[in-house]
Amino acid sequence: MKNSLKLFTIKYTSIYLHWSFGLFVALILFIQSATGTANSEILWSAMAIIAVFTCVVLHELGHSLAAGRYGIRTKSITLLPIGGIAAMEKMPDKPVPEIIVSAAGPMVNLLIALILLPFISGYPPFWKAAEVIESVDQGNFLYYLYVVNIMLALFNLIPAFPMDGGRILKGILELRMDTTRSTAIAAFTGRVIAALFIVAGLIIFDIILMLIGLFIIASGAGEEKLIYLKTAAKGLHLKDLATTSYSSFPAGMTIGEAAEKMLLHQDKYFLVMDQATVAGIIERSTILRALSGGKHGETIRQLMTANVPKLDAESLVTEVIDKLSGNRAAALPVVSEGRITGTVNMQNIIEYLTVHDTNLKEHNHSGAMYRFLQTG
Repeated sequence: MKNSLKLFTIKYTSIYLHWSFGLFVALILFIQSATGTANSEILWSAMAIIAVFTCVVLHELGHSLAAGRYGIRTKSITLLPIGGIAAMEKMPDKPVPEIIVSAAGPMVNLLIALILLPFISGYPPFWKAAEVIESVDQGNFLYYLYVVNIMLALFNLIPAFPMDGGRILKGILELRMDTTRSTAIAAFTGRVIAALFIVAGLIIFDIILMLIGLFIIASGAGEEKLIYLKTAAKGLHLKDLATTSYSSFPAGMTIGEAAEKMLLHQDKYFLVMDQATVAGIIERSTILRALSGGKHGETIRQLMTANVPKLDAESLVTEVIDKLSGNRAAALPVVSEGRITGTVNMQNIIEYLTVHDTNLKEHNHSGAMYRFLQTG
């Protein structure tokens, strides 16, 4: 995964450490060292950070295991300074499974706190922890982890979509109303809470709180749009909207040769062929960057995005939107009976739905979806 270090793999789920996490930890330890903190306290702080983010990984694995019950794989878990992100193939389409998968993470944290509780005595309730924990040491380490897990569970249950609590809210609403309306309410609630996080962060000078608020706004908007898109695309197959005219280059062609041929086309991406087989995808911008870097003699194969999935022309669009949105390639090949019949990307879907807006008109909240599709 780009900008991340792979730590290990559990079953089919890879655990990554984002570069910003390492910088964040180094900054904390540097500040402690610069302010004259004793080496023993710095060591306990480092151990606390490792323990906390182990709990974060277990939280995300809770989501992963719950999703696995519904046949949904989790490709990776990435650790960031603001927490962990589990990259699932998709979220459950039905409300009850979505509630269960979303609640699984916080429940893991509550379970960890419950397991730690018998080993802790003589400490106040977790909401008074600030009066006790000024620094982490041997005496309060388990209590610190207990408090952190309680706070992780409660924080993630805040109804700010797409956080766990926001997804639970969406699932509960969806039991009584359609997906579009439940998503709109959950997303709006999330934006309000995110704004409060940012304002609170500015008031108390808490950068992490502000970053969480910005993350909620950005990621919530992206997921809301994908849900609108799936709603509008119900019943459509890839063969209905795949682009049948596409350009391709042989994998052994040099960048210089490809650049000359590229001038004859306006495509933003090109299939890379190894004889009659699709070897990968290469974007126009990749070819141009290679030229500016003096890589005229390198082959297309060396710079293409390889191992791109091939999509069945009979597949429902709703089943592949997550795959398209999460794939690094600009487009994916569409095949019928083993033969390539075209390509498809997110823009194809958006343009088709904008022109053929039958599905949009069938929904009470089609105005929001239509504005999204028009702006892409």
